[in-house]
Amino acid sequence: MAKDALLQTLGVMNTGAAAMASATSYYSPPVSIEPFSQNGTHNNLFMRFMLSQPTYAALPAATTTSNFQFGIDVTKDGVTWTNIYASPTDANAFKTHNVTTFSTSGTTSPLITLYPTLTSTSAVTTGSVNITAAPVCSIGDALYFGTAVAPFALATPYYVVSMTPSNAAVGSATSTATVQLSATPGGVPIVPTATGTPVLTKYLSNLVNFSVGELVYWTGTAAAGTNAATAAADTALPPIITGGGNVQKFYVLSVTSSYTGQTITVSNTPGGAVFTTGAAISANASFLVQPCLAGGEYYVALNTMSGFIDGYGVTQDNYKYIRGWVKPTFPSGVNPSALVRCDVVPGRDGAYS
Repeated sequence: MAKDALLQTLGVMNTGAAAMASATSYYSPPVSIEPFSQNGTHNNLFMRFMLSQPTYAALPAATTTSNFQFGIDVTKDGVTWTNIYASPTDANAFKTHNVTTFSTSGTTSPLITLYPTLTSTSAVTTGSVNITAAPVCSIGDALYFGTAVAPFALATPYYVVSMTPSNAAVGSATSTATVQLSATPGGVPIVPTATGTPVLTKYLSNLVNFSVGELVYWTGTAAAGTNAATAAADTALPPIITGGGNVQKFYVLSVTSSYTGQTITVSNTPGGAVFTTGAAISANASFLVQPCLAGGEYYVALNTMSGFIDGYGVTQDNYKYIRGWVKPTFPSGVNPSALVRCDVVPGRDGAYS
């Protein structure tokens, strides 16, 4: 019999039969790790988390993202549990959807979706390549000036070639950096010939990304017009939605990108008539929701290094039992449901033999 066949499964963390609660951890049954790695031997085991495609009760009318965090707890005595791993909760986490706000002007069809930004009122000094109080960024990022300070111009990318973070004051929610900027990535720092306090902006372009043919869902304020969203629920609710609400589906027809965001046109049908509206739509009043196919498998190396020596002089594992957990975070009303389980497996391909 293959050794792989002896692996036990930890089991189900959530059955998917009911909606999950935000910021609540769901645990698998514990299982003994000793048969897999007795006396501290490392067998290159992995914890495999499996998530089905979530459904949720409603589309969110807010610029938020639902995500699922995975973790591993261990214990030696079966009573006191210690966390040895927790996955990210930021943009790298499993997500159910992305939400983008947009606006339009009257009698036009494009939807203007702006990138989120990081901004800071900075200090530029004549003769000094160091610009202080800039937004925290990375080398290679592009920053834009809100006010021209010679030789820095408006609507022009200047690339960060040096960045030193500044320590934020105690209790401060923001932090800044001292940067040097160049006209080209990795180029020579520009020496200012004037002094000023411009607002420097970093556009988070990776957070807004539409593609032609993509199916998106409109929620929030509706607008009258040809092929426009209506106040009533769409007759064909998206498969990821279990309830109703002011939701209408659209297909992306065209995408035009700029440094501030993307301008898109949409239609009720693939390649159909372009949406137009007879009234302006204010920013933050309507939302486009992009469903993410979050279902899949997620692997974490299972560290089973040896721990203490018992009274018989035998080296023991530093823990005996293991369990997996999942914790969703989502806006009010979204309430995702998903089957989530975890197993101990001998490789990242999930094969048992």
